[in-house]
Amino acid sequence: MGLGFSGLGQFVQAETAYRRALEIDSSDPKVWNNLAKILFENLQRPKDAILCIKQMLKLNPGNKLGWSNLAVMVGELGFHDKALFYADRAITLDPKFVEAYLHKATAARALGKTEIVKNVCDALATIEAEKFRRAR
Repeated sequence: MGLGFSGLGQFVQAETAYRRALEIDSSDPKVWNNLAKILFENLQRPKDAILCIKQMLKLNPGNKLGWSNLAVMVGELGFHDKALFYADRAITLDPKFVEAYLHKATAARALGKTEIVKNVCDALATIEAEKFRRAR
């Protein structure tokens, strides 16, 4: 139901639906991720969104998408050092995870770390073309 409400632009109702789903099964990483997305992007509640992603990562620390999403969120809030760290966590889990490399480069660029940006470009050049599709 949360996805349906989100698709209709009814984000408060989507949040309610996701929270009800978590009352039933709080171990579903997709629900935590989707809730975090609407909290961050649509309801302008970044702290709550980050808490959701962190909860998802407590349940599944091997979730590369969670680390990547966390990198984006903290980066957009200006915490580029943390964004770099979280992007690296995602890359450690999947060395061919293109989105994580892009988030790493964004954070490094914001920090003025051009050598890291260059290294990211070099790494991306070694990844096969079919990996260049959106993961979310």
